[in-house]
Amino acid sequence: MKKIFYIFGILLGLGLASCTNTELDPLDGVFPSPTLIDYTSNATITAEKDDAGRRLFTIDITDGTTPLHAVLVGSKYSLTANQYTEAMDAVAKNGNFIVGKTTIGGKNVKQGTIDVSIVEEKETSDGCENVYYISTILFLEDGTPFKTTWQGKAAFEKDKVLEPELFYTDAVAQDCTLEDGSTPVTDVESHTLTIKDKAGEFVAQIKLIRSNGTKDLSGNYTVKEYAHEDLSAGNGFDLGAMFGMPAGSFVIGTYYVDNGNIVIVQPGETISVTAVENGVYTIDGSTGYSFLIAPEGYVPGGLTVLNAEDTIAQDCTLEDGQTPVTDVESHTIVMKDDAGEFVAQVKLIRALGVTDLSGEYTVKEYAHEDFAAGNGFDLGAMFGMPAGSFVIGTYFVKDGEIVIVGPGETINVSKLAEDTYKFEGAEWAFAGKIKSGDVPPQPQDNFDYTPSAEYNASTNLWKAVDAAKAVKYFYYMNTAADWSVAKYDNVSSTDCPFVEFKESTYKLTFEDQTFDRWQNQVYIYPFDDSHFIALDPAKTYKFKVTLQSDQTFGAFFKLVQYNPDGTPKFEGAAIWEPAGYPDNVNFTAGTPVVLEKEITGVDCSNINLIFDFGKNPAGTTVYIKDIILTDLSAAPAPPVELTDFLSFTSYAQYNINLAGAELATSGFSYTAEFDWTTFQTKYTFSGDGSFIKLELYTEGDSFAAGTYTPSVDANNVAAGEFKTGSAQGGTTWYVVKDNQMTSTPVTDGTVTVAKEGDVYTIEIKSSVVNAKYVGKLSAAPAAPSITIDGDMSDWAAVEGTVQEVDATSAAYITELKGFADADNIYVYVKRAKQGRWNELWGGDSGKTGYYYYDFDLDNNPETGDQTENSHGNYESYCYVYLFGGTADAPVFRETPPGSFKGMTGDNIKINGVVTDTDVEVEASFPRADLAAITGDTISVSVWGNKDGNPITKVTFKVQ
Repeated sequence: MKKIFYIFGILLGLGLASCTNTELDPLDGVFPSPTLIDYTSNATITAEKDDAGRRLFTIDITDGTTPLHAVLVGSKYSLTANQYTEAMDAVAKNGNFIVGKTTIGGKNVKQGTIDVSIVEEKETSDGCENVYYISTILFLEDGTPFKTTWQGKAAFEKDKVLEPELFYTDAVAQDCTLEDGSTPVTDVESHTLTIKDKAGEFVAQIKLIRSNGTKDLSGNYTVKEYAHEDLSAGNGFDLGAMFGMPAGSFVIGTYYVDNGNIVIVQPGETISVTAVENGVYTIDGSTGYSFLIAPEGYVPGGLTVLNAEDTIAQDCTLEDGQTPVTDVESHTIVMKDDAGEFVAQVKLIRALGVTDLSGEYTVKEYAHEDFAAGNGFDLGAMFGMPAGSFVIGTYFVKDGEIVIVGPGETINVSKLAEDTYKFEGAEWAFAGKIKSGDVPPQPQDNFDYTPSAEYNASTNLWKAVDAAKAVKYFYYMNTAADWSVAKYDNVSSTDCPFVEFKESTYKLTFEDQTFDRWQNQVYIYPFDDSHFIALDPAKTYKFKVTLQSDQTFGAFFKLVQYNPDGTPKFEGAAIWEPAGYPDNVNFTAGTPVVLEKEITGVDCSNINLIFDFGKNPAGTTVYIKDIILTDLSAAPAPPVELTDFLSFTSYAQYNINLAGAELATSGFSYTAEFDWTTFQTKYTFSGDGSFIKLELYTEGDSFAAGTYTPSVDANNVAAGEFKTGSAQGGTTWYVVKDNQMTSTPVTDGTVTVAKEGDVYTIEIKSSVVNAKYVGKLSAAPAAPSITIDGDMSDWAAVEGTVQEVDATSAAYITELKGFADADNIYVYVKRAKQGRWNELWGGDSGKTGYYYYDFDLDNNPETGDQTENSHGNYESYCYVYLFGGTADAPVFRETPPGSFKGMTGDNIKINGVVTDTDVEVEASFPRADLAAITGDTISVSVWGNKDGNPITKVTFKVQ
């Protein structure tokens, strides 16, 4: 049985009234009066999935004498509302409780019903937390009836989907020999596992020896030089080095790559291989390496990949069933198992010509929009034929029965490989591999349009021009020998059939071939004075642009001043012209060319980028990506003080040299909850504020002191670097205002870390943010939870020691504890047993004992008021009569009257006021009644009216 998760009872009985009926509705007949049990105690629930794929829910509730133990079969990760009836284990399915595993008072239940209702349903990011009402009518094997009820909370976690990052192929061969290297061993075979990452990069090779035909590779292997026994493993060795070639040039056997270096696994080491699911294994070596690997083509969640066929058609209509919709097409995907048996059919609607089917689809009756899906319906049943005889649309087979997917449901389609998809509904999931050639070939644009972090930085002056669509193009194409005929001349941005703008890239497509320089010219420039980019001669700028073409040829570029007086071609004085005329840009098909230059001393009202693609082959595509102009002399961002620690994350356990911290302005915090319905993260903010997410290179699990500079490669951070911010994460500055969050990647500047003890000083200086944090990189301990109820057990979690002020105090007050939260100050006092209380107070039986509580709210004995009996000065004080005539009725008395309005008898509780016991007193004092707390620590002195007035004091931090 495979354990999925375990849920402890977080369940509180909610005080249901006991039932008094003796009838066993809805059963008919005469029965003995049932035993009625209204369970009010806590309960536990375990949820697990057995080898047959059933979800079993085990419920244990007790009243102290007659416990209920029930095993129910469900279909979802959480316990669902249903009326569960009896069934034997061998045939029990969803909606049954299992006979032989369900008992009351330890005796087997033979039959009956278990009704589960959901009183309140609450979805969480990890699953759900519901309030349940469970009632039963159950009969033991001897016919004894029971009728039970229970209500409480239960939380359930969603199944965790295993998503390995490494994949392997297994080459099986009978190549084992004895130590002589020639005598074959035929009762074993070798499994050579070649392991690669998602990008296809080699990670490791493991050679394992198993008996012939063994499918499960689990076990503990011993590495040997001539491995030929079951559960041995072949060592690695460098065959190239043995023959004088460079080290690592020809390695065989068992070895892996660590930080670019080949590591050979030596004889005598051990390898532990553990099966996880469906060919997924963990591999752990005795020298510390570890891999989680899955077979090539593995689908997360362990789904079997089915054979799929995609039939594409333009068969969509409007709701009238007649009017065709021609800008979309339907993909009817039929999935079958290896035996050719039908499993599922999904009908998805996508825009015309789209080949990537991934996304979220809404099932509709007349699906005709992009990302809609056709519902399933039984056409046969509509015409009086047997149910299921003619089903179309979206449907699948489960347990031999047809299940129709109806309108309003959603289907999530995720791409697992180039031709493999996962199709997932609320309660079902399938994976299908679409046969090559079934989808008509479409033109592929493999260019990476993702803007760089530098382009997205707030310091990029050009980005605002793109965002406002304030760019025009001047395009001149002339193939005549005398340049007298132009195909396009001075075309505006709305009339450019050759230009397409995506993300941060201008994609230019040239149908015709040109033969000479300046026959194919493109100018790009801000076109109105509200978006002009002016250059100040007193400042220094950095200009950068990335070019790429799908053809190999030479081109020309220069940066010039835009001439505002409208002279032809808008070409003014040159700002920068790279060396190499006439071909200062040389394209190699598919390879980026980066042009970059610092510019200073230029007085310019606007800039103009001039490109000359003359000599281009016919059908050429050119990409102009990430035009960047940065003012290097811009003033640094205003300073920001960061005071609050939010989180710290170390990636060391994943062998990644990266650690991250979130640091915020005072009082700011947020929570993030992932919504599995919309697949988006929902943020809840404490108010306006700012915070930074830092990600720094690290060799441990904390930040090392030093100065960090931006990473050259955002995906491969080196020593001494911070990960630059981008759409994929990294160092980012967040600002929250009016419940809206904006983010700005940090791509320049420095991060400086200093450390003294466990206190860090972290300074971030960049064009985006200038911030400083001084504090720990760990969360403050949570405030204790104390209830003033006379039960002192909850004080065990609070630290506190007596600080003797009066030398005689230790004989009386043995423990003194305190803490303060946002609303109250809590104080606990324990007196040693001294005989009867009237003796404790000077032998006067008519005298009631009392305590003084003095509050030094700034922890400074030189400030505040002074009493004749207190130690030092105080800002607030009061005293408590421990018995107001009875042992359980303490009386609070304040000085002056009315100064503690929030105090009542419920704020003070006493435990152990009888003879010969220690006496404990707990009290809570509303902070609203006290003077203001001015520091992060306070002290409280406690003393009584015993001769000598022993005084003790405790000092603690304010939570």
